[in-house]
Amino acid sequence: MPELHSAKMRDILSVPAQFSIAPSGSLSVAALLHLDLHTVLEIDAHFIFEFSKTSPMHQVPVDFASRSIPPFQTAALLHDRASSALQDGNKSVIHPLFPSDPLPLWVLSYWVSMSYALENQRDWHTSHNWVLDRLDVVPAGGAELGIIDRVLDVLGSLPWDAPLKGFGAETNLRTTGLRPLLASCPIDGRVLDTLIASVVHRMQASDDGDLRLVSIEPLTFADILRLGEERWKNYKTDKAFSHLRALGSALHEGTLQRVLFPINIDNVHWAAIEVNTINRSISYADSLNWSPPTEDIDAIRRWLGYHGFSGFDEANTLRHGEQLDSFSCGIAAINTIKHAVFHDLLFTNDRAFLLRMEEFLNLAYDHLEVRISYSKRHKFVTNRTGCSPQITIVVTVIAYIQTAHPTSRYKTLSHPLQLRLYVLHRIN
Repeated sequence: MPELHSAKMRDILSVPAQFSIAPSGSLSVAALLHLDLHTVLEIDAHFIFEFSKTSPMHQVPVDFASRSIPPFQTAALLHDRASSALQDGNKSVIHPLFPSDPLPLWVLSYWVSMSYALENQRDWHTSHNWVLDRLDVVPAGGAELGIIDRVLDVLGSLPWDAPLKGFGAETNLRTTGLRPLLASCPIDGRVLDTLIASVVHRMQASDDGDLRLVSIEPLTFADILRLGEERWKNYKTDKAFSHLRALGSALHEGTLQRVLFPINIDNVHWAAIEVNTINRSISYADSLNWSPPTEDIDAIRRWLGYHGFSGFDEANTLRHGEQLDSFSCGIAAINTIKHAVFHDLLFTNDRAFLLRMEEFLNLAYDHLEVRISYSKRHKFVTNRTGCSPQITIVVTVIAYIQTAHPTSRYKTLSHPLQLRLYVLHRIN
């Protein structure tokens, strides 16, 4: 598209200031949940939103902002087609419930932003309710109650839609992508890779020298192992194998002894694998106790063979928990790796939801840690304690409450960042 025409389209699709009312993604989840967006999604699948060659109204109807809007997928599709529709002579867009009101094309941008906000508000409501529902089933005084309280506190500061900082920055995950951790559903590969990144960060921060002999790999490791026969014939020169060649050399030289990684089985299930050069074993850990994937085990042996290894047997030395549901495999696979590396307690069915929320908190805390650090550097003059006066006052007050009022909800704030989450409200 010519540059001039692109600029013209941007102007045509630009939403007037009085209708630029979609909430910013930097708004907290809790604030989004309490926000009245004054409109609803049109759920009737038979309604067709379409372009028209009729000139648009000079002014949108008085009740325009309260009218239903199309789902995000429909709105985005219409928005993408706007340029070609304009070239075909179309000048407006028609809402099926109001066929006599030809709307200007900027309405498409309005629909996109508002439908995106509405759908995310709905989905965050679902996640929030999932957390609240846990209150009805967890034992009184159980560890999960404290985790639930922390999650609810974090939702008061976590942006509802922002690029995730910290671990998540490595996988381009957004805060909206954390919702599967607050739901009874499987987690996708991007979330799993973000959890892997958090494990790697924890290893790097550890003083345990033995961890330098361990490598935790993201999902791309298994993807490369699964490359076709023709690619493997060029293992020594194909750039796709460069990381595997580096790992293989490290294993051969003894600077690495163990490689652990998650693996997807048949696009429906997550498991974990460990390659151990000390006992020359390949261990497969599966929370559903499925049989090891033969082709993947053979691919690992082929990879090791390029680096002078042979005789690696299948073993069951990689301990794992067992899931009783259909959606906890990703959490169980991460837990398997954490148990192997840090000796974390193994996954059990009665801890499945607690572990999900702990993983959510881990990623959310990391995001907010980076966010607060940036805010402190750029928005406040600090005192001798290294904190702004606002930060010092808020932390002092909360610390007092924790000491003087043990029954207060602030008594549960054991993580240093949890104190600073309340500071974040003052920063904003």
